[in-house]
Amino acid sequence: MSIDDLYEIKNDIISCLSPEDQNKIEAQFNESNYFINNIVKPKQKAIKDLLLSLPVYDTEKRRQMMEAKTPQEKAQYIKDLIEEFTGAKGSKTYFMKERK
Repeated sequence: MSIDDLYEIKNDIISCLSPEDQNKIEAQFNESNYFINNIVKPKQKAIKDLLLSLPVYDTEKRRQMMEAKTPQEKAQYIKDLIEEFTGAKGSKTYFMKERK
């Protein structure tokens, strides 16, 4: 099954709903796409670019991160690396407000 098939199924289901419900679902879908494309993806790219530029981001740490079993484990490695390099803690890790 391709992504196009899934969109077709989604559209078939939505077409059976009332116009009000159709508008609500489309608005939620558009909001989700906006969030992913304008917030999540740019942050992921910025973090990746930062990590690749860090002197502490050596081969061993990169290997550990790539071998992590879950997204949470990968996220923890990234968070640890950022904290090690910047001294930032908690939510500040993501915004790089504090530096060593």
